[in-house]
Parts: sequence; structure tokens; C-alpha cells
Amino acid sequence: MHPERLELLVQIATWYYEEDLSQEDIAGRVGLSRPMVSRLLQKARDHGLSEIRVLPPQEGRHTGATFLPDPPSFTSFDAP
Repeated sequence: MHPERLELLVQIATWYYEEDLSQEDIAGRVGLSRPMVSRLLQKARDHGLSEIRVLPPQEGRHTGATFLPDPPSFTSFDAP
């Protein structure tokens, strides 16, 4: 693979996976169509430049969600 092509694949994958740019935004930056960006992202995965992993929740691993206890419910209130 040509070094320029490799550099393009890395840049596109970085923008998409690390900087959360849309394929449409990336296409505008590099002057390509959105479908071509999609194909280049696939090529980056095929060449081992990026990977997608799904990590099922495990006990003890922080998932980013915070669960707060239910607030106490007051059914009656005695004023002083």
C-alpha cells in the first residue's frame, strides 16, 4: 500500500472513531463521497488499522451509568 493511501486511511479512521466526525463531514474534508469514506473505513479495518470491539458489561467494570437510589416518598407531613 502506498504511504499516502495508508496515511489517508489512518486519518479517516482517526476522525471517525476518535473524534466522532460523521462520514459526511469526513467526505467534505477530503473531497470524497460519503460511500467512498465508508469503503475506506472498511479498508482500514481490513488492514488492521482500526478495530471495533463490543465489550459486554462485566461485574465491577464501570459502564458510565450512575444509578441513584429512589428518593424517599412522603405520604404525610406533620408541620410543627
